[in-house]
Amino acid sequence: MAFIDASLPGVPVERLPDVLTNELPAAELNALRLDATLVPFANAFLVADALGDAADRILGAFGRHSSRLIAELDTAAWVWGARHSPPTRFEFCASLTERARLAPGALDAVREVAISGDEIVTIAGRRVTNPVRTAIDLARFRDDGSYSPDVVAELLALARTDAPAARAVMDERRHLTHAERARRRLGALAC
Repeated sequence: MAFIDASLPGVPVERLPDVLTNELPAAELNALRLDATLVPFANAFLVADALGDAADRILGAFGRHSSRLIAELDTAAWVWGARHSPPTRFEFCASLTERARLAPGALDAVREVAISGDEIVTIAGRRVTNPVRTAIDLARFRDDGSYSPDVVAELLALARTDAPAARAVMDERRHLTHAERARRRLGALAC
């Protein structure tokens, strides 16, 4: 937490959360940014001296988006720390039973998916696909130019599992799009 010093005797010092989205009016957020108290961070602002852990990253990714969404793909990989920089476009999904969408004009992406509760983790009140689901999805959906085996291997290491176990998880689900691509990519990993 950071402190704002009001510099007036008798005025209480206020605590700010490390990630700010809509806690302050836009004019105040921009003033704090100009003062170098805040830095732009994904879809939000981060207090300049904050470390930026998984909770900060997920709050930054969501910004003002609905908490009904679930961070997925490269966004989830960044939240988990398997990617070292945020994606240029944040990706979210929504369960088929909990339809949600982005605000009009949002630059991020959302899609509806079949997902079970054990494939979702809640961090700081926001949801993200677990590392194994994230690794499988990246292996399934990324084309050859944007697929990163290092990110997938890091996600599996975070989950304390390996590629054969991830393929077994895939085999439990039916009718997966691009399943053969994912099996081939997971089979090529040296983890």
